[in-house]
Amino acid sequence: MAKRHTDEDEVLRFQTDRVYKANGDWYFNTRENIQVGPYASETIARFHGSELINQLKKLSNEEEILVAIRNFAFDTTDYSSDFDPSQFMDYVAND
Repeated sequence: MAKRHTDEDEVLRFQTDRVYKANGDWYFNTRENIQVGPYASETIARFHGSELINQLKKLSNEEEILVAIRNFAFDTTDYSSDFDPSQFMDYVAND
């Protein structure tokens, strides 16, 4: 299984499907257990999940990763009409 260069060798990780449907909308989870969404379709959620993974592969420390996830979530334009930015703002404020 692929790992980030920041992962420790001894850690065994199980890959699961990070895209899921809840309340009629689609989301994806990051390794940091941050839910990103909602998206109107599974295809859109998978696309944005892949885009974020490609961005995170280039980063080396946890702070950079969290900043990239925050920026990615705020820059995404394909959220469904149910997107509530205040929920994500709560995460950013409390982190």
